[in-house]
Amino acid sequence: MDYILLIGNALIEDKADITGQYNFLASHALILDEMAENLKRYCSFTRTTKIEPSPQCLAATMAVKPNILNGIDMYRIYAPLCHNSKLTSKPTKASVTKYDPCRDHYVHAYMNLPEVQKALHANVTKLKYEWQSGSNMIHDTWRDSPSTIIPSSTSLWRTAFESGLSVVIQTALVPVTSTKYSIKKMNLAAKTAWHPWYIVVEVGGYTQVYNDGIPTFATVKAAGHEVPAYETQRALSLISHFLARTSLPNR
Repeated sequence: MDYILLIGNALIEDKADITGQYNFLASHALILDEMAENLKRYCSFTRTTKIEPSPQCLAATMAVKPNILNGIDMYRIYAPLCHNSKLTSKPTKASVTKYDPCRDHYVHAYMNLPEVQKALHANVTKLKYEWQSGSNMIHDTWRDSPSTIIPSSTSLWRTAFESGLSVVIQTALVPVTSTKYSIKKMNLAAKTAWHPWYIVVEVGGYTQVYNDGIPTFATVKAAGHEVPAYETQRALSLISHFLARTSLPNR
């Protein structure tokens, strides 16, 4: 049975993910180069380091946090922030193309409405805590996650009819640098050069094809962590070409 596999902003390999993140922060002037160098010097970026960091690694990590935890959206570093999270009694007019920095507040409120949860057959056990878009509880307590998915990923790509990695440019959570480092560790043979893909006459992002088309690596220009929420037209073009099994347009 043939299948299509598309991965977006994936955590692939611990060391590549974390090294790529701090190098991204330094290259975009969110932290000093010296801060990134200290992290690479004192932190091994292994699962043990994440659970029980050395004093030097902990100090290097804490030095970075004030620069990235306040006043910036790590999902899209150049995006505006939500300055008024108060909900209105009447819904505001939604826009497919215009990004609303307060959208997460609307979704959170909607998904916690009793009538919505009833319609979705959700929270039937009457949990005491609210629905959240991500679970810090799981994130902080998951101890047996693999340090790398490179072996399983390459195995899936070999059996897939079409596969790809989609990465966005402006997210600092799983940045493009992390994915590029992971791809390098896969030792994939490139079929095409790194080149731009287009929507009409404008660059939509950049792409490279490996191993006779499996996988294809593509970026989406100006997008944040959740591509369709930030760059709707480019996201639609990317997924449309992928599902149609056609190359992203060179022009």
